Amino acid sequence: MERVEEIVTLEKTLPSRIINFDQTSVLLQNTYGKTLSPVGVKQVHVVQPVGEKERFTVGLAVTGDGQKFLAAVVFKGGVKTGQLSRTILAKLLVSDNVNVFSTRTAWWNSRIDQDWIEQSF
Repeated sequence: MERVEEIVTLEKTLPSRIINFDQTSVLLQNTYGKTLSPVGVKQVHVVQPVGEKERFTVGLAVTGDGQKFLAAVVFKGGVKTGQLSRTILAKLLVSDNVNVFSTRTAWWNSRIDQDWIEQSF
């Protein structure tokens, strides 16, 4: 980290040229066994989908001066192609500040790196 700080200082790198990117996996269902409900409620109704615990990956990036990039969301696509079906794509309500990707595993990979770079710059 000290080396990065040294290079940034010596080269007078603009904060807009420093980008922090992070990604995390998000579960589509609550596996923590906890819910939020008003105090005193006797019964809390919880519906959980059956089967495998599905997840997706979210990637967020911001520059040193606070500019935010479009969020990237990676869903699990088809087993053979890794692509989302037209049916699923038609049902997704995607905000203008989100780019949607898909892979066979819902994990970020080098192809998505390349796509994200091309769409962001």
